[in-house]
Amino acid sequence: MPKLEKDLEARCRALARSCDGELLRIKPIIKGWHDDLLLLPGLICLVEFKRSKKAAVQPLQNTRQKWCEVRGIPAYRVHDYGEFETIVRCWKAS
Repeated sequence: MPKLEKDLEARCRALARSCDGELLRIKPIIKGWHDDLLLLPGLICLVEFKRSKKAAVQPLQNTRQKWCEVRGIPAYRVHDYGEFETIVRCWKAS
């Protein structure tokens, strides 16, 4: 398992590209929003990478996640490669 978020992001970016997609690093100017945008054919979603399930989550991040959920906006908090792979593979299968 990657020890740094950037290592996890690099693996996930490679998977997105192998599925004809992109994983773009975004720099929101408003705190608490997800740091990455996943673009796949037929899917646009927000992604927040965390090094592990024990990694600190800022209260605003939970607020933004709930905001997306209420509005039906796909947004994910990803802790490991398997979680990201599930997002990509499930979308690709549908």
